Amino acid sequence: MEKYMVGENEVFFRSSGIIHIILRGEQTAEIARSFQDNHELALAKFGGPIDYLIDMNQAGKVTPKARRMVKDLALSMDTGKVAVFGAHSLAKFYANLVLSSFGRDNSRFFPTKEQAEDWLKTSAGKPAPKTVC
Repeated sequence: MEKYMVGENEVFFRSSGIIHIILRGEQTAEIARSFQDNHELALAKFGGPIDYLIDMNQAGKVTPKARRMVKDLALSMDTGKVAVFGAHSLAKFYANLVLSSFGRDNSRFFPTKEQAEDWLKTSAGKPAPKTVC
């Protein structure tokens, strides 16, 4: 599993073609742009579509411009499922702000990481990720 830092956020490329992101603090347009760059790296490594597992437990404010950029990423045909989780009420609030604008049925909010991972595993019809030597 590869790990990248985007500001205070941690980004993990899982071997299954999932990008696992642990959000910490305010999420700005600059951070969202870095997530887009990570998406391109993951596409080159795994092929597409790329699934996301996003931990909102330590996330802060998501700026409007960052929300628009994340929405564009989620609407991309190169993005598969987006599973967002967080136990505290602010996590759910911020997740719903982002998820409600996606316009596709590829995203869900879950209270726990385990529930989010289980949903990602039920990717009926999703092609297997490319093997990288």
